[in-house]
Amino acid sequence: MSVLELMKSEKMPEEQLIEKEAVEEVITDTLNVVNLQRRKERKNAYQILGSVIAFLILLLFLDSMSWQIDTILFTGFGVLFPLFCAGGFLALLCSGILRKINGKPCGQTMLFAILLLCLLILFAGLFFLTGVLGIGPIPE
Repeated sequence: MSVLELMKSEKMPEEQLIEKEAVEEVITDTLNVVNLQRRKERKNAYQILGSVIAFLILLLFLDSMSWQIDTILFTGFGVLFPLFCAGGFLALLCSGILRKINGKPCGQTMLFAILLLCLLILFAGLFFLTGVLGIGPIPE
């Protein structure tokens, strides 16, 4: 059994074992699979690292607020949520535009960007409505 037969996982005729193109194709395919696997492993490592960093920042944030629930809720809903919506909208919009320029499908990315923008507008409208009606937390 030849190395080429092992790599393709099939029995091949003698004539095909000598063809240079077949050997090059199998080696190229194998190298492509290895590169793809390395990219996936690197992406997984970055996701784990990012999650750990985000969790540590969250813990430090909560600790700096002395774990007071009203301060945490006000900061979370009043500051972080709108920033998340605005930042997510901008990031997804730029990503969608780049995908469009590169000829890749961008509909789903643009849809999520528009949804985040609508969520931000809805939140801002509700925030102002509670202020106008006097039912929100108004400092004295």
